Amino acid sequence: MVHLLKSIEVVPNRYRLCLEEKDGAHLPCEVHVVHFDHQQRGEESDRDRLLVQQMCSDYNIPFHCYYWEDANRDIHQRKFSQEMARDWRKSKTVELLSTIMGSTPSRGLILTAHHRDDSVETVVLKMLRGVHLTNISGMASVQQDRYNNRIFIGKPMLQVGKKDIEKYLILQHIPWREDSSNQSSKYLRNRVRNELIPLLNELVGGETILYSRLINAQEQSRKLKDDVTQRADFYLQSYIANSDISHYPVPQHGGPLTVVEEEALYKWVELESRRRISLTYEKLLMICRQLSEYPDRRKWNISIGNEWKVARDGDVLILLNDLEFDHARSLQSSQNGWTFNVVKGLPGDNRDSVHTKLISLALGPGWNGKNPVMSLQKVNGNESLKFIPYWRKGKREMKIKEFLRGQKVPLHRRGEAPILCLEADDSLKIAAVFVESEGNSFDQGGRWVMHADFHVESDSVDESVTIALKRSV
Repeated sequence: MVHLLKSIEVVPNRYRLCLEEKDGAHLPCEVHVVHFDHQQRGEESDRDRLLVQQMCSDYNIPFHCYYWEDANRDIHQRKFSQEMARDWRKSKTVELLSTIMGSTPSRGLILTAHHRDDSVETVVLKMLRGVHLTNISGMASVQQDRYNNRIFIGKPMLQVGKKDIEKYLILQHIPWREDSSNQSSKYLRNRVRNELIPLLNELVGGETILYSRLINAQEQSRKLKDDVTQRADFYLQSYIANSDISHYPVPQHGGPLTVVEEEALYKWVELESRRRISLTYEKLLMICRQLSEYPDRRKWNISIGNEWKVARDGDVLILLNDLEFDHARSLQSSQNGWTFNVVKGLPGDNRDSVHTKLISLALGPGWNGKNPVMSLQKVNGNESLKFIPYWRKGKREMKIKEFLRGQKVPLHRRGEAPILCLEADDSLKIAAVFVESEGNSFDQGGRWVMHADFHVESDSVDESVTIALKRSV
């Protein structure tokens, strides 16, 4: 993990991660090492951690360690999975780096040691799972974090094979450890790595040839994607009137949809749902067949997962999400185009409706026996209220405008920022604040950030509710 101590350009490249300063000068940075102990292999996991910790001590590098059991208070009730662990590692690393950077205008990099073999495995896995021809790709060399545009996640070793890394470590007399669970056939990726890829190497004449052919397939896929995407974007701009993306016009030619129309439909679902749902290719084909084989059916809907539906209403398609509101606990409070309702029976915040953001609000023991009143307000008039984001839990609270300044919200916009407040016993507290995306206004993009005391991972949570914050469009 790297904290860049001055502003630079982070340039994504297909072959390498480039860190460039305009004057070519030495790049000042602060390096930290983060180790995750999943505690699944007993003493072997302990020895992994101790090796990394000792090497950091030898080179005077700050060392941070997270333990799986600390992240899961009910670990005895939850089954460990690779997906769950991957999400945990990413969220903790982003939180740590955000804390290290603080409110400075610097950038941060999370660097992982994924290598060429890992990227090959990813391509093969995608093919086994039915990837679209335009999405045949391995791991990206660099990506911007979804929620913090000052953080980038890089994989600088994607062009280096595992054998080459091992040769270098032996030559330099650098110790390393192998994860014995990588030999287990329990996980599909391990079987691809240990069984399928060696067979493919043998069939094509060696790993160099296999890698070259996969690179060629990725390059062809990228060219196809670029072309189809460009034409799909033009199609959407041409056929969706006045930039109103809530209605997608049904093609009137009556035949099967073209590849461009399919891509346009796929992109429309992502745009209209604000990337909260993506069509699988099977669901996309189901919708396309319904349109082409039953053109006279003007009222229908197809479930696409997580309570989302694509529905036909005459000559247009619309995107629906079934949300059941608890009207008895909801208030018609509004601020800057936002309204909110309490939602029944939703377990998390990953099922957003159209133009709606769902957040889980955790109420700790301090709220026992109280009936807090929720309201939407704005920062102006509440400048004295304190706030601390969930990723800085345990740190000193700051004034709300100070937090917004650190998030690069323009000075003239901070006072208008919407805040979700709870009030009980004459005490008013900010539960969440809307942080607009850099360069955008409140009605164009951003995210709701939870106060650490109300985040779903807060300690001693007795009750939680799900809030639907809806923006008028």
